Amino acid sequence: MNQNSTSIKDNCGGTLFVTASATYVHENYSSVLNNFDLGLIELAKDAEYSVKVYPTCLHTDLTDLPDNTELIVTGWGVTENKTTSARLLAAKLNTVPLAQCNISYADQMTYETQLCAFAPGREACWGDSGVPLQLVKDKSLGKYKVVGVVSFGLVCGTKLPGVYTKVAGFLDFIESIVWPDGR
Repeated sequence: MNQNSTSIKDNCGGTLFVTASATYVHENYSSVLNNFDLGLIELAKDAEYSVKVYPTCLHTDLTDLPDNTELIVTGWGVTENKTTSARLLAAKLNTVPLAQCNISYADQMTYETQLCAFAPGREACWGDSGVPLQLVKDKSLGKYKVVGVVSFGLVCGTKLPGVYTKVAGFLDFIESIVWPDGR
């Protein structure tokens, strides 16, 4: 496997190998301010859709989700055992008002292009940065919308909400990469 390949184990015992041909980081990204925290990975070839691999839609509405909206975050990050997971994990979270999140992070401002989510004992952790935060549209049909991606948190296992980058605030950036010729 070359340095631009990623091995992803699925929950059914198989492994998918994904090769990246390019990566794109938002030009205004600031690790100090935790703002514009979004990047894209271009695959070397088109994904082959299957029961396990299929596209999802991006949430395009800039309006804040109602308080306590249920969301799902998935990833392979660090678990309570202090090691990364060998299988994809999921956690149900609820939205937290941005004003409340700003109080939680008094020393770090959150922005309109971010959203916060929390649930006691469940959260994203180290190694989950960039994984999707999804809004369940129809669980029985497997319909979800990506509303955000993991950006930052203070320390795993605290009572502070996690902060996520809203994809709706970056549609121009995403579309300029995905459809450079304007579709």
